[in-house]
Amino acid sequence: MVMNGNEFYEYLDKHTFELRMACIEHPLVEGICKGTLPVEKVWDFTEYNYYQVIETCDRILNRARNAPTQEIRNLFIEHCTEELGHPELALQCIAELGGDARAVLSRPPTFELEGMTNWLWRLSQERPYIINAANSMFCLEGILEAHCIKMVQALSKHYGATAKAIQYWEVHIEADEKHTQNAKRLLSTYATTEAIQEECLRTAVRTCQYTKLAMDSYEHR
Repeated sequence: MVMNGNEFYEYLDKHTFELRMACIEHPLVEGICKGTLPVEKVWDFTEYNYYQVIETCDRILNRARNAPTQEIRNLFIEHCTEELGHPELALQCIAELGGDARAVLSRPPTFELEGMTNWLWRLSQERPYIINAANSMFCLEGILEAHCIKMVQALSKHYGATAKAIQYWEVHIEADEKHTQNAKRLLSTYATTEAIQEECLRTAVRTCQYTKLAMDSYEHR
């Protein structure tokens, strides 16, 4: 049965909540927040973030090309400009915390993270913009915003982070809150058929599952 926009957004939020929380409260993140993990695991988690964001702008531009109106295209283009420079800030974080940022560039992502990014890339090329809004703007941006709030506090408290070390995490907090609100507006307005709503939920669930597996791989690497 098709739901109205606000009902569907609440339904999507409810039916992905536990999966999103499994990522937000992942043991890798919680260990860093408590200061019980060595700094090397902070490097690993930041490397995970680097590979998650390195193709973000390309995926967003794919969504913009597939958007049906100029207003929605402009929203995605604005989103893209707000993501510029984020991979470099992730590498800066690793370097400021004593890691070898150059090594990241020569080391491939884990198989699990590569599977996740391949899934996101395929969605951006093959599926409607509204499906991507449910996956990237709602699920991923919401998870990342929560991670960033935690990381800013933890890195300063437990790892002696400099202002440059936490810059990557700080810039995401306000931007990702905005992107999540944009996702709510898009989903409430344009996810208006039963088929689209079902696909939004189905692919959002899978995106959360891929995210958890990718985080697991960096926890145990």
